[in-house]
Amino acid sequence: MRRIISLIFFIVLAFGFAADASAATYYWVGGTTNSNTSTAANWSTTAGACADSANTNLPTASDDIRFGGVGNCQNGATIDSALSVNNLYLAAPYSGTVTQSESVTIAANYTHASGTFISNPAKTFSVGGSFSVPSAGASGSFSRFTGAGTSDSHYIIYDVYGLQGMQGFLTGKYFDLANNIEATSTALWNSNGSGGYYGFSPIGNDVSQFSGVFDGKNYTISNLYINRPGASYVGLFGYSTNSIRNVGLVGGSLFGGYRVGGLVGYNNGVVGNSYVTYNVSSDQGILGGLVGYNYTAGVISDSYATGNVTHDSFQFFFGGLVGGNWGTIINSYATGNVNGFEYVGGLVGSSLTGSVTNSYATGNVTHTNSQWGSGNFGGLVGYNQSASTISNSYATGNVFQGNNIIGNVGGFAGRNDGVIRYSYSTGVPNGNSNVGGFVGLNSAGTYTANYWDTTTSTKNTGVGGSNVAGVTGTTTALMKTEGTFSGWNFTTPWVMPADSYPILAPYTITVAAGAHGAISPSGATRLASRGSQTYTITPAAGYSVNDVLVNGISVGVVPSYSFSNVLANHSITATFSGPPDPSPLPEPGSQTAVSVPVLSYDELVRIFGDRAVRTSENSSPVPATVAPESFVVQSGIVPLTGTHTFGQRSSAILSIQRILNSDPSTRIAESGAGSPGKETDMFGLATRAAVRKFQIKHGIVASPKDQGYGVVGPKTRSKLNQLAGKSQ
Repeated sequence: MRRIISLIFFIVLAFGFAADASAATYYWVGGTTNSNTSTAANWSTTAGACADSANTNLPTASDDIRFGGVGNCQNGATIDSALSVNNLYLAAPYSGTVTQSESVTIAANYTHASGTFISNPAKTFSVGGSFSVPSAGASGSFSRFTGAGTSDSHYIIYDVYGLQGMQGFLTGKYFDLANNIEATSTALWNSNGSGGYYGFSPIGNDVSQFSGVFDGKNYTISNLYINRPGASYVGLFGYSTNSIRNVGLVGGSLFGGYRVGGLVGYNNGVVGNSYVTYNVSSDQGILGGLVGYNYTAGVISDSYATGNVTHDSFQFFFGGLVGGNWGTIINSYATGNVNGFEYVGGLVGSSLTGSVTNSYATGNVTHTNSQWGSGNFGGLVGYNQSASTISNSYATGNVFQGNNIIGNVGGFAGRNDGVIRYSYSTGVPNGNSNVGGFVGLNSAGTYTANYWDTTTSTKNTGVGGSNVAGVTGTTTALMKTEGTFSGWNFTTPWVMPADSYPILAPYTITVAAGAHGAISPSGATRLASRGSQTYTITPAAGYSVNDVLVNGISVGVVPSYSFSNVLANHSITATFSGPPDPSPLPEPGSQTAVSVPVLSYDELVRIFGDRAVRTSENSSPVPATVAPESFVVQSGIVPLTGTHTFGQRSSAILSIQRILNSDPSTRIAESGAGSPGKETDMFGLATRAAVRKFQIKHGIVASPKDQGYGVVGPKTRSKLNQLAGKSQ
């Protein structure tokens, strides 16, 4: 008996009978009467075609649910009440649509092979285990966006599920991030069948490329996990032909096979203002910290990578930013160390065609295998080939080839067959064959005004074992002297800080302060790509800031303004107002003589209406021509002339306020100073805000970017005068 009990106990433990006795799989068989998942008759514990079942139970948190499958119901479904299940499947060949209207909680895995799942971003959607969607180009999609994906109504992505859902919308769609994305859960996505996980599935591949527009809006994606050994086209985006901008990838890790990049595996479009901070690795070749393969139409600008780049094979093209370059790289950099086998560079493994401009690398470059091999190793580029040009760039990392290795090693380039100009290097090149302070081997390459530091590099020859024209070695002290660099442009992009090597600062902020005030720092400020600068606006004694314009657009009366993540030239301008006018102003409702231009009676009637134009007591009309001293206006409103703007004080501004207050939609204030009956002579923030509302309401300006927004100029003045006349 004891043996029988023990056997039963073993069976219970082994098969989980006691724990799983109530677990079941529910198949979607409904939708003939309604499509609601809260209707028990729409579910069955037996697979089958669409038909109302005799089922009276709904799936519970310990159950699995399945839509589709061979021979099963293909009808659509609406998740109309909160749903908690263990696993959720959309099984091939499901062709229906599941629409989420209430929260969905999946304890284990979401497995989506075909069909459509539309998730509502306003409702909870969470998966405790793996999350998989149809592969690029496959039938079916998962969406968790707002918007329509068009140029004027972008898809908005809120979480990592929506990010992965882009896989089903590869062609011509527009995507924006709404916020930072946390992607830690991707470490448990897509089981590899051996106890590990492949993680996030790259967006697009060589057959179904991503041809949409992605704008990260300067948000970050954190802790993304991709582990796909032997796979080609690996990155957040596997293959892109359009535009990826303004996104940062931080934390996380990436491992792939061939054409692998931290952001994009294969780029034949635009990558702008983007960066990667995690390490990237591969077991094959063409590996870059940001982009693996930048093809002929590829443009990479204002971007960087800071992670290390390593590989584990006898392959080629390894770079801190880009593995293989056929396109354009500008205003970009890499700071991570690069470990590769052949054609290895701190910024680019090999540049075959195209150009590298205003870019740099600071990481060390090493050879992977110390036992055998050959190749080209450089602080900036491993091999600059004959159709490639490098300009205004530098490298500061050391380059180490390893023992028993033959090849070409240079502080800037391992081998050069192309053009290098206005560039420098400072690192130490170490190798066993062709080693130069600047270039290891020259093969028909040309040079203009390049330099290397003979002190730090310990090398007295610039190109292999010799020196060539256009490559000059000099000491550290002279490398920190602007006069050393003959022919270089220190207006842009180079700048020479005190006791420093030249640095790249391609962008300029110009400053202009009007009379009676200052902007500090003054003059022009040079900034590196993605740089920042704060300016302080200070009026002279007795004066105030009238307005501050950034790139010609008002930012209001501010004491300071900061530029950050600078990726273009900018301007900042400030104007200042003088002391207030001490002259008395008419009280509301009074009849006060004011100085105005000489106007005929007909002109006054046209502007203000016949009821407004009266003498002080007898209501008889004024003469046909009125001298300035004798003109009288009812309620203290005078005809407006001239231009009026923020910071001014005058009787005309009192009239402006009274006219604006006559319309509740443009009222200065509801109570206190500026409210009806308590108008003032000061053109302050509230008055400017009311003027702007007035301009928009009456179509004087179309948008806040239009010239004159918030200023009473000719068009605004004319409309105010017109309305003042009609309201009296």
